[in-house]
Amino acid sequence: MKTRIAKIFLILVILCLATSVFVACGEPDGDTTPPAHTHNYATLKYDENNHWNECSCGEKDNVEGHKGGTATETDRAVCTVCNQEYGTTLSHTHNYATLKYDGNNHWNECSCGEKDNVEGHKGGTATETDRAVCTVCNQEYGTTLSHTHNYATLKYDGNNHWNECSCGEKDNVEGH
Repeated sequence: MKTRIAKIFLILVILCLATSVFVACGEPDGDTTPPAHTHNYATLKYDENNHWNECSCGEKDNVEGHKGGTATETDRAVCTVCNQEYGTTLSHTHNYATLKYDGNNHWNECSCGEKDNVEGHKGGTATETDRAVCTVCNQEYGTTLSHTHNYATLKYDGNNHWNECSCGEKDNVEGH
């Protein structure tokens, strides 16, 4: 019987020691309440519709919809609080009144940048000295014609005479 009492006493001592270890690890008197926390809402966060201040614990404050800024036909509005784009662009009816061109093509363009009727330059006739001129946008395109010079024409002025090609190139220029 003494052995049995000794074993029970030993078990009670072990339980008391184990309880004191838990108390020493930050749960005094068995209290499981986390320590007090002071919120700091310094971080500004946002999503597609709202912005807010957020604490490191995840708590949110000052949640509100995006505001300010002005949408255009090509850009969404930008929130004046968090600089996030929001909403949609303005819709409009395309007006392709402006004729634009580059070295290879011409097209009609809307103020929003949308292009219509894109096509290569056409028409006009290149010569040995001039490139062709597009009959749609009046811009030069392509290259001049290459040729073999023919200096058959004799020309002169008050000081010199020379042979001249039909392209204007001169040869054998010399004084009278």
